[in-house]
Amino acid sequence: MPYSVMYSIISADRNFKVVDLSAGNVVRFWIDSANHQLTKFQLQLSLAENIEYTLTPKGNYEAKKTVLKGVWHDAVITGTIDGSFLSSAKKAGLQYSDATQIINLLQNKVSFNHLKVGDKFEVVTNNKFIGSTPTGDNQILAVRIYTKKDVISAYSDGHGNFYDQHGEGLQPALLRWPTAIHYRITSPFSLARVNPVSGILEPHYGVDIGAPSGTHVLATGTGVVTRVAYQKYAGNYINIRYNKTYSARFLHNSRILVKKGQHVTRGQVIALSGATGEVTGPHVHYELHIDGKPVNPMTAKIPLATSVSPKEKQAFEERVAQYNKMMSTVSGEPTSNIKLANK
Repeated sequence: MPYSVMYSIISADRNFKVVDLSAGNVVRFWIDSANHQLTKFQLQLSLAENIEYTLTPKGNYEAKKTVLKGVWHDAVITGTIDGSFLSSAKKAGLQYSDATQIINLLQNKVSFNHLKVGDKFEVVTNNKFIGSTPTGDNQILAVRIYTKKDVISAYSDGHGNFYDQHGEGLQPALLRWPTAIHYRITSPFSLARVNPVSGILEPHYGVDIGAPSGTHVLATGTGVVTRVAYQKYAGNYINIRYNKTYSARFLHNSRILVKKGQHVTRGQVIALSGATGEVTGPHVHYELHIDGKPVNPMTAKIPLATSVSPKEKQAFEERVAQYNKMMSTVSGEPTSNIKLANK
């Protein structure tokens, strides 16, 4: 396919999904045999989710996303350390992304490089099925890691935030701004904005912050860099996943200071602002995504608190008791042994 055709597909989905391919994604091409023209392109992200780009009579492509509802089921996975945590987790049946999320969640509580042979772990996962077939979509609900000295735990509150069994935060909260100075917002988040370069009415999935070139761009949370790339419209950009719920994008950078797969902490300098890509001047374009959907980072409800709120404490404690019972039933480890790791 000519580059011009692929650029047309990228332009049809300004959320840049088509350049965020991962191992295991399936791509399909429908080609007119008469003129070798691409009539449809499909990106299958999982068994339950795909995006189709269809050629219109005007000669451009329209994007349509399909997500099947499916059914979610809980499961408990247990394992024993025999080598690295990543290899032990894979042997137990956890996905690589699950293992890295666990490391990210508990890196301030336990040194994963110093886990000993024989140390154990338990994980409660929530998995999506279409019929009896797993789609590959899943969420972590709870984790317990047993060392000789402590049992370290993490529990989801049902909103994508994780806490220890007493409801105390495991990680620093998210920052609202990706810059130390709150520069003027030159273009706000909007689902219907006229693009100042193309003149086309289209969504603006982030906020543009009028920072001068060379301004330090900060990670707004602790997480893993999932992509570092250049794109025609986004310029030099970075994707960071904080957890299963929250992720962020930083576009138009003049220089990127991190690499794909690198762990970053809240407030860390990850790039220098600039004017790469499709822009009218230097600025920071910052996007915050919740459950894969872009939201206004200036107004969205994000985990600014470092502990479970009093009004949600009882519901959280009930979730902890439920997950502990599930893990103890499978592993045989007594729930009463759980305690906070020494700080």
